[in-house]
Amino acid sequence: MTDLDRQLAALGRVTIDADLNGLEADVWARIDARTQNRVGVVANGALAGICALVLVVSSAMGVSTAAASASVNAGPFAVNQPYAPATALGR
Repeated sequence: MTDLDRQLAALGRVTIDADLNGLEADVWARIDARTQNRVGVVANGALAGICALVLVVSSAMGVSTAAASASVNAGPFAVNQPYAPATALGR
């Protein structure tokens, strides 16, 4: 008999004096509560990340278009479009 077998046999002889009715429901309730907390933290972090991204992109667009002339032809087929991605990357 190994040490593990002796420990398991000793554990089998231990009497449990606590009532285990409702234990599963309590465990699942704690798991659900932790999951809800994590979802809230992830949602707040994602919202902050999106706000930071919008701020960076809008700042970059403002800087890149600040040098654009006031009389820009902004039609769909115009050659010089300050808001086009290729124009913003070229500056």
